[in-house]
Amino acid sequence: MIWFLIIIIVVLLILLINDKRKIKLISLKLKNIIDKKSNERIKFNNLSMDNKEIVRNINRFLDKYQEISLDNKNYKEQHEKMISNISHDIRTPLTAILGYIDLLMEENISEEKRVNTLKL
Repeated sequence: MIWFLIIIIVVLLILLINDKRKIKLISLKLKNIIDKKSNERIKFNNLSMDNKEIVRNINRFLDKYQEISLDNKNYKEQHEKMISNISHDIRTPLTAILGYIDLLMEENISEEKRVNTLKL
């Protein structure tokens, strides 16, 4: 009877150690995916049902994270393009105004030409 209990304890201990090892591998894989910003996902071969569920949820989280990261990247690109367009829209009239100011500041320009320039 005692041998039977010892065998059961040893088997359970082996299963527990194996489960802990698999969880450690999952953790290392997740860390690697995050550090490298990889598109990989964690595989869940030979896992218990509970661990499969955890890995499935981690993979769903990684999918959502990647989607949000891509949306963020697109937003930044659009934002930079919008700023560039606004900057161009502001610079163009300013350049024209500076041109008129330079023209008006010239000393050898006639008063009539100066008045006509101001009417523009």
